[in-house]
Amino acid sequence: MPATAVKPNATSKFESEVQHQLAQVARRIRTHDLLCGAFLFSTVALGYLALVIALDRWLDLPAWVRQVGFLGLLAALGAVAFLGLVRPLRRTVNPLYAAREIEDTVEDAKNSVVNWVDLQDKPMAEGVRAVVAARAAKQFKDADLDKAGESKRLLWLGGVAAGLVVVLAALFMLFKPTVFNSLVGRAINPFSSGQIATRTQLTIVEPKGGDLTVTAGQPVTIGVIVDGKVPAADAADRLVVMLRHNLADENYDEVPLEVGSTYREWSLRLPERLVQNGFWYRVKGGDAETAEHHVTVRPKSMLTDFEVKYEYPEYLRMASDTTRNPHLEAHRGTVVTVTAKANRTLKDGRAVLSKQPAPQPGEIVGDARASLRVRFTLTESETYRLLFNSTDGEANTDAPVYDIRVLTDQAP
Repeated sequence: MPATAVKPNATSKFESEVQHQLAQVARRIRTHDLLCGAFLFSTVALGYLALVIALDRWLDLPAWVRQVGFLGLLAALGAVAFLGLVRPLRRTVNPLYAAREIEDTVEDAKNSVVNWVDLQDKPMAEGVRAVVAARAAKQFKDADLDKAGESKRLLWLGGVAAGLVVVLAALFMLFKPTVFNSLVGRAINPFSSGQIATRTQLTIVEPKGGDLTVTAGQPVTIGVIVDGKVPAADAADRLVVMLRHNLADENYDEVPLEVGSTYREWSLRLPERLVQNGFWYRVKGGDAETAEHHVTVRPKSMLTDFEVKYEYPEYLRMASDTTRNPHLEAHRGTVVTVTAKANRTLKDGRAVLSKQPAPQPGEIVGDARASLRVRFTLTESETYRLLFNSTDGEANTDAPVYDIRVLTDQAP
């Protein structure tokens, strides 16, 4: 097209059209770069999450490994965010680069757009400028502006990100929600002490807290609530109580639990022969296992030591006497004070005499409140028992029977 064929007033029209189209392409290029940065950011984050979840489930990664990996992830995401998101927003698109992207969509492109951009800052005749602008405008009409700035990188990164979403969905279905969520928590918060959850969750509800102290001769009931997957009663991974009576023994006796009123409530009543002098136990079932707990057995509540003080009638002219024998023997009218020490902290106590209609109330003495003191007068031969209630609700209902022998005066 000869230079004279383009009217001077058309030059500004062609240049305005070219600049407008070039600005549109530049915006598309920036948007494309930002999307690539966003997809790369997502790919790094999702890839880290999928890798750590799989390895943690397989190897139970120690905390320091997860912490180092997480710090590395933060560094990588920071670099991707700066290079792929912040920098494209702060920088302008080079017009020559945009021009080349436009011409890549035209077959047999003749660098008309590139030449127009390259000659913008150079002096030239008005006729030449008009011709260059006209050719650039024609090139724009032949170009597919919707494809300008596109690259396979965006499609590739989007495909990888979508694939990682599918991988995470597969891990979610494989590990089940509870386990998957705990693995995600360990991956994104490696500085916590969270443990990998199991598909089966066991909560010991009886005894409360797991540990227990019982009195000799009492049975022990162990009850659990099962959440998540409940194994069948006849399955290999059925619910059992694993117990041992010696910490040095690595072998456990397994006793199956029995289902309760609902299929999530299970319990076991251990008889005295299994309780023995105490034991350590844990509950296992499915892929879950509780921490080990201890059942301690203490002796039955009883009186272990006695002090008996005799205060004889005045006519006998005998000095007071003290013995440790709970079987009583003295003349009628003697006042006896029995102080008995118990192996419990006492709440109250009393002496029950076989021939007396009402018990003799006792007094709790001693700084430890572990002694019972009872005072009464001997009137006739009979028997007596010392009964008490401890502060923890126990009573010595099987207390032994002691004799009372009242001596008669001999004739002068």
